[in-house]
Amino acid sequence: MERYCFENMFLREESASVEYLVKAAYNKPLTRN
Repeated sequence: MERYCFENMFLREESASVEYLVKAAYNKPLTRN
């Protein structure tokens, strides 16, 4: 149960991170890690 909760949280965080990274990459493509 904990694992499922963690994965669900991770997926949501990942989606937010992807959106943030896309915007960041669009604004500053050279600062990509």
